[in-house]
Amino acid sequence: MTSDYIRRYYILKIISNPYNYGIDAEEYVSLENLQNTLSFIQAQNIDNQLFNKLDVFSEKNIKRDLDKILIFTGVDIGRKRHHGYYIKSVDEHQADARKDLYEKTELFLLNLKKDEWKPYVSTQHTSLDGRFDFAQIIYAIENQLQIHILFNGWYDNNQFENIHINIQPLHLKEAHKHWHLIGYHPKLGVYSFSLDERIDEFIITNKKVQDPISFNADEYFKNSIGILKDDTPVEKVVLKVANHHFKYLMIRKMHHSQKLIEAPKLLNSEKLDYNNPDMWGTIELKLQPNYEFLMEVFKYNRWIKVVSPAHIALNIKKHLKDMLAYY
Repeated sequence: MTSDYIRRYYILKIISNPYNYGIDAEEYVSLENLQNTLSFIQAQNIDNQLFNKLDVFSEKNIKRDLDKILIFTGVDIGRKRHHGYYIKSVDEHQADARKDLYEKTELFLLNLKKDEWKPYVSTQHTSLDGRFDFAQIIYAIENQLQIHILFNGWYDNNQFENIHINIQPLHLKEAHKHWHLIGYHPKLGVYSFSLDERIDEFIITNKKVQDPISFNADEYFKNSIGILKDDTPVEKVVLKVANHHFKYLMIRKMHHSQKLIEAPKLLNSEKLDYNNPDMWGTIELKLQPNYEFLMEVFKYNRWIKVVSPAHIALNIKKHLKDMLAYY
């Protein structure tokens, strides 16, 4: 997160919702109102360096910012002479990316002020880590610049082996409440680096990648439920879902391949009788049923059960028996 990014974020928010910032504008936000509002926000955050470029708002600088906003969000902001700025058009194909951008920025800003706002807001640990400049990482991906990494693996990464290499950055992906940089090295192949305490050194160099590979994240992760892609065969997995959780999974799917097979006959029930077959619906997924998938199933407790394949159901049963032995 950079100062320039924060300024562009607020420019977009102010022009999109001027009333939220005390600007009485029916259609246009004047240059003066925009500048005054940015200055006010900066003054409120005078001790935070991330806000120290909010007053870089000449017409020329704002024009450059509007070009960047269009690229990253699909929102085209125009300016009418003697009137001000307005939303000219919005690319609905970028709606999901725009929503994600808003949410992540709001979380980041909320985390910055968590001590100040502690009496009013309870937050969880955010996935955004201030040690990593995401804008610069994206720049490195776009321009195929090498990133130098010293990565101290944990057992589930590489049995605690340290990795000290230059990689081709390929993609940023969020999973399990934190971020991962997908990179390529001829010896490692495509590898996922967790952007957390496991990274001791992280340097974006000026060296161009030699013989860069192409990478399609949607294709690469299409059979993953999170970040893990391994040799587990892809299978169709059929799940029974209890009615009170069925509605949740219809809104927030477990995986993009999720298909509805049958809705519960009893969609609403005051009594949760798990022995009642009418209380269960059925969905189907096509993915790698690996360790990450098992963790996802366990997360849903007794509200989900695997119907097929049988070997996955037996594997889950064995895990539960082993867990019961602890107690």
